[in-house]
Amino acid sequence: MSELTTFLSQRGHGEIPDTVADLIDDVTGLLTHLGHVTLIECADPGLARLIARDLPTHCRLIGDHHLAVPIDAEPEFRASLPWLGSSPGS
Repeated sequence: MSELTTFLSQRGHGEIPDTVADLIDDVTGLLTHLGHVTLIECADPGLARLIARDLPTHCRLIGDHHLAVPIDAEPEFRASLPWLGSSPGS
């Protein structure tokens, strides 16, 4: 978000208004950087929730149908899914 603040400061007419600065601060507090991830789409939202609940150290639910799996956790994530019969997205 610092890049956005710098961009607005350089391109704007004067300082960033307090309301915009407050909005940026609020949004920054809500964001989480996950790093590089593999995004996996599950056909069923219930399945996505189940996997995210059972494997919270290996993935994070993104929306209703998607899981974000950190690149370095992907082998462990896929190895933890034999109870499904096959890995989602494979």
